[in-house]
Amino acid sequence: MSQKKKPVLFNWLLLFALSLLLYEGLHQLRLPAALLLGPMLAAIILSIREKTVRMHNAYFQLGQAFVGISIAGQLPATVFEQVSSNWTIFFCGAMFTIVAAATLGWALSKSGLFPGNTAIWGTSPGAAAAMTVLSESFGEDIRLVALMQYLRVLGCTLSATFAGKYLGGPAAHLSNRHLDLFHISSPRDFAWTLAIIFGSYILVCVWKKPGLAFILPMIIGMAAKMLGCTQIVLPGLLIATAYGLIGWNIGLRFNRPILRYAAKLLPYILLSIFLLITVNAAFALVLVKWAGVSFLTAFLATSPGGADSVSIIAASIPADVSFVVAMQVIRFFLVILISPMLARWLSTPKTDTN
Repeated sequence: MSQKKKPVLFNWLLLFALSLLLYEGLHQLRLPAALLLGPMLAAIILSIREKTVRMHNAYFQLGQAFVGISIAGQLPATVFEQVSSNWTIFFCGAMFTIVAAATLGWALSKSGLFPGNTAIWGTSPGAAAAMTVLSESFGEDIRLVALMQYLRVLGCTLSATFAGKYLGGPAAHLSNRHLDLFHISSPRDFAWTLAIIFGSYILVCVWKKPGLAFILPMIIGMAAKMLGCTQIVLPGLLIATAYGLIGWNIGLRFNRPILRYAAKLLPYILLSIFLLITVNAAFALVLVKWAGVSFLTAFLATSPGGADSVSIIAASIPADVSFVVAMQVIRFFLVILISPMLARWLSTPKTDTN
């Protein structure tokens, strides 16, 4: 083995060991989604300490696909009926988050603290990877946009976790139940589940739409389940691995150079994330009355975090998973459709100084 590969292998082993250690600590603290948080925090620690760990995006997309179909297995067949009969609630809830984020981004952009229109792209509430790539095509600072996007995902994941811990009541520790790592209840259904996952992954690669890696297998899995083709069957080991891959992908985004580069702006970025979470928490109170759901369910549904990580947390606590996932997915599609146009509309045209 070459000298170059030795530290890389050691860092991967260190990441794995630290992830297990942090998972166990969070598990003992009875925090929801410890399988997601442990690897995420481990990756942040190693990344900031400049330990070289590179994870190919394909592994992250596969992790999303496994989580997506796992969520499909937990959603009731009535979820589509629930959305169609209450579409105004879901549409308005998703649009509120988008408009709130756009307003905050516009205010930050007008403050002159951020270069160009970076803040408008950086505050977009969802589709972090897509917004980061699009921002570069419009001449914005991709490093700063990426930092803002993934700090938002991190902040929302942590806030949702603690909301589940302290608002979920005595049943909020479902994520700490024993995972049967190797049990497969039906080999046939397991084979179908894997076929849906890898078939969806191939379609995502062919279409070059990485943002669909979480949503597409969830939709196909739900359809297959409703049509009676199969039940969703996954052993606990694959679910735990998928959670870990998503946690690592989030955590590895935070390295020392980008944090040093954005050091002066970090307080404003963190404040903007706090304000966005707070504003959406206030709207969650409206949803409690309007939709008749618990505050915890409404808080998670309006959380401007990643749909995959929020869905993991919702599935780990006593929340209405179908309500949360439906609003998160609807917002994802609206962000993809509306946010680029909204960002262009709010952006200040760059003038030629020559």
